[in-house]
Amino acid sequence: MRGTQAGLDQELAARLAALERRDREWRPWLALLREAFDAVENGGWDDPLAATIPSRADGTLLDGLELFVDVQRSQALVSRLAEVAQLGPYRPTEQHMLALLANSVRDDRTAIEALATSAGVDGHRLDLVARLAAWPLLVACGRTLADAIPAAWPHGHCPVCGAWPLVVERRGLERARRLRCGRCAADWPLAWLTCSYCGERDHARLGSLVPEGELEARKIETCSTCRGYLKSVSTLGALTPAELLLTDVETLELDLVAHQRGWVRPPGLAQTPEVQVRVRS
Repeated sequence: MRGTQAGLDQELAARLAALERRDREWRPWLALLREAFDAVENGGWDDPLAATIPSRADGTLLDGLELFVDVQRSQALVSRLAEVAQLGPYRPTEQHMLALLANSVRDDRTAIEALATSAGVDGHRLDLVARLAAWPLLVACGRTLADAIPAAWPHGHCPVCGAWPLVVERRGLERARRLRCGRCAADWPLAWLTCSYCGERDHARLGSLVPEGELEARKIETCSTCRGYLKSVSTLGALTPAELLLTDVETLELDLVAHQRGWVRPPGLAQTPEVQVRVRS
């Protein structure tokens, strides 16, 4: 159901408001999320790929591709995010904006820090802006490439953009296990009793932590071999891209529990897609 003043789905708007009331420290991040959600809700992020999609059984689908963006729409989003992030009078040039998006897709924080230095702004805040400015582009890529994901993708990382999964869904009455990417919202299966990070399949080394009162609606999957953990949620159907990011924020207490007990998530991407971002002519 649509029609909120911000243009967001009413349920998303209500969940954002609930999170803002829950913890004041989250408000700066939630304000950035709201801008990104608005950008996707308002549409215009059309098929960003001009090339024929290659069939790949192993490498990520975005690797080696050119991504095309509407320059005015992308610059406007970057400028709005920069204003919310309090980056001052930051107005990126076209080339700066394209470099920012490309380096965010590649998760190249060193390059983003260099862009921040050249613009005279805070590197950490520009990194947050870059991540959410590239999110609508990556979601469009994930949607476009969904049918090209190999049916037998053997890895735990995202087949589209190379990221580690944000959460695992136990979906529907059959509790199908689906890994979900928080960057492009790609959706792929992984066998039960398999670590998404190291591939461990020994059930004796795989476990879970279930918060009191959750009845396994939300839990932490763990692997003693690599000390990795992954948040696991029960869902009726596939979460939307925005719901994925909100669910991640809503379950931050699971991350705290995991970290306190020595469980970790791998840093960065599992595979870095080499991409170029161009202006759509």
